Amino acid sequence: MKKIKVTALLSSLTLLASTGYVQANNTAAVQANNTATARLNVTARVESSCKIEVASDIDFGAYVPDQDKYGQGTLRVTCIKGDAPIMSLLGGGDNVADRTLANGTETIAYSLYQPTNGTTACVDTSLTKLWGANKGAGTAADPGNRLQLLTFTGYVAQDYSVCGKIAKGQNTLSKGTYTGTVTAQIDY
Repeated sequence: MKKIKVTALLSSLTLLASTGYVQANNTAAVQANNTATARLNVTARVESSCKIEVASDIDFGAYVPDQDKYGQGTLRVTCIKGDAPIMSLLGGGDNVADRTLANGTETIAYSLYQPTNGTTACVDTSLTKLWGANKGAGTAADPGNRLQLLTFTGYVAQDYSVCGKIAKGQNTLSKGTYTGTVTAQIDY
């Protein structure tokens, strides 16, 4: 009789162990840990992306016809690292040499120039390259009268000055406020 009980007890323990249950010190049954794994791939894609905003408008202030009047505005551009966009200035007249500000039916001619050092300087005597939207060859080497921006080294804003000039000699203007707009565009 003892042999049958011991054999039955051993058989029961073997059955419990084979199904993942064991009895420990007369406590409740505990299931053995079985593990399976799978790898979950996680991806993200960074694509070319730029934004442009006006940091400051151009305000020429009071114009007196016996001298050139200069003004400066700032455009702020932010792009993904490695992007080297080209910036155009659109509008304000039929072409870059014919930009005007209006006060009713009267207009005052002005020009917009690229910064003299490529980013922020507007040295009045060095303003030579009109800023517009002519694509030239459409390459970094020949962007036309668009401005080739510096290559971005991170997603950090870079400022670019817009240099403005109202030439002297516009003698038939009535007093008042003359206004206009130009659209800045970046291609990247």
